[in-house]
Amino acid sequence: MDKLKKILRGLTDKIYNFYFFHWRPLWIFFLVGIGILNFELVKIFPPPQKDLRNYIQEIYLGFIAFSIPFLWNVYNRIIEMQNQSVGVKIETILNREFYKKADELFYIVFLIPFTIFLLGGLAFSYWLSHLLTWTILFISFFFILFSTKFYQGIKKRSSISLENFIIESQICQDLVTIFEELLQKTDENIGKDFNLHPVKLMNLFTQKIEEVIQKEKDQKFIQDLLLIFQNNFENRLLWGLTTSNFWRKFLEWHLKICRNLSSYYTNYINTFIRIQDIFHVSLKKILTEKSSEYYLFLDAFIKHINAYKEEKFSIDGQSKFYIYVFLTDFCNIFFEEVNKSPHCHTIWKTIPYEWKVTSQNLKSTNPIPRFMLDIFLNWAQIRIFNAREEELDKDLEDVARELFPETEPILWATILIFLVHSYSLKEVTEKVKSVIEKPWTFGYIGRVMNYTEEHDEVINYIYSKQYQQQIEGTIKLLKTINFFADTFSKENLEIYLKTIETLKEEYKRDEKKLGKLKRLKVMLETIKGFNNEEMGS
Repeated sequence: MDKLKKILRGLTDKIYNFYFFHWRPLWIFFLVGIGILNFELVKIFPPPQKDLRNYIQEIYLGFIAFSIPFLWNVYNRIIEMQNQSVGVKIETILNREFYKKADELFYIVFLIPFTIFLLGGLAFSYWLSHLLTWTILFISFFFILFSTKFYQGIKKRSSISLENFIIESQICQDLVTIFEELLQKTDENIGKDFNLHPVKLMNLFTQKIEEVIQKEKDQKFIQDLLLIFQNNFENRLLWGLTTSNFWRKFLEWHLKICRNLSSYYTNYINTFIRIQDIFHVSLKKILTEKSSEYYLFLDAFIKHINAYKEEKFSIDGQSKFYIYVFLTDFCNIFFEEVNKSPHCHTIWKTIPYEWKVTSQNLKSTNPIPRFMLDIFLNWAQIRIFNAREEELDKDLEDVARELFPETEPILWATILIFLVHSYSLKEVTEKVKSVIEKPWTFGYIGRVMNYTEEHDEVINYIYSKQYQQQIEGTIKLLKTINFFADTFSKENLEIYLKTIETLKEEYKRDEKKLGKLKRLKVMLETIKGFNNEEMGS
């Protein structure tokens, strides 16, 4: 029985949809068909005689007398919905949509059939064949009999759920208004107030932007939607964003908009800025919240970057690597915020080793380690150069240790400090003193080494071996980075070391500066020692 009902319901829907989309040609075909059929039937079944025609017309008048108040009442109910559709709230927008549909259906389902069957039958029964007259009268009777069912059908088909309205609507101001009211609520309240699951909401939001993301004429609507989302981002739960399609599609939007950035003056530029802003707030929230959703976000981001590492786009004639632009955004926030994360001790493990800066990775065809090095140096030199006090920069300390996994952190930090503070000085002899005079804010913590052995001799041997590997890794990295070569040439190293000897007397009463001088000497002698080994081999 249920199966039969389902089949009948499906058949009814098909008939209704066919009628709704083709009602004009159907009625024209019907009237033309009646006219042609009547031409043949009137010979066999002549029109009713006058007395019978008067009787039939009285029946039609009775039908009309019954129908007019009913139709008027139905139309007044529809007009009431129009009066309730003024405003910019979700309820009024849905009422407005109900009125538009109900008004159209009223004419198609009620008024046109009523006019054709009842008024048409009344006016033309004098020339219609006897058979057609009674047929139309019989159809009119059933039309009146089931008119309440027709009304219920109109009401049902005119009503629209919030979810269906969003799905069916083209992107427009009403849609922007609806999303604004929804996104202003927390994910918990959206479910309570609108019976809409947060994941479903994000899928709908994503779907509507996805439909028009590359259409230049709709960029203003997209920018409005993205701004609303950004302004209400704190109302979103991370699990809703990761469980829905939003994050994956968001990364694709970033790429699509970049591909359309042919100029800084296109409609896409503001969309790109909105996407950047959302990425910034998303990444900060991911890094600072206690939930483990960060893994899903970073995993999707890493896959996206790996998939498009050769992608380029051109803006105002300048060619840019897509991932360099995106990684710069990512790193500038990640480096600043990662230490604030409750997962700061594990989050670096999600960053692929192939992305990190090692001598081997820099020699590979993968451009990501080279980009990561460049972004880090731009970020680090600002912090190193602008340091005003001898305070530990924990962010810089940890990033330098994690991003360069094969280095000895203290030696590597000393190299970076020397390079940054001495870079702008032309006189080689001035470089050492300049570096000593500036604050040093990192390079105080080595790597933690774990041992399974209990004997001190074995532990010391393992430690010594691992430490030596880190020193070698640091020097290999330094030599791989070609633009450091001039700074640490054989001639310059000799001058630096001689300068250090002359400065010992000057700094002998200042323990901090003398300590820096000793660290600098160790760093320079280590580099010189490896240079000599290479020459000997």
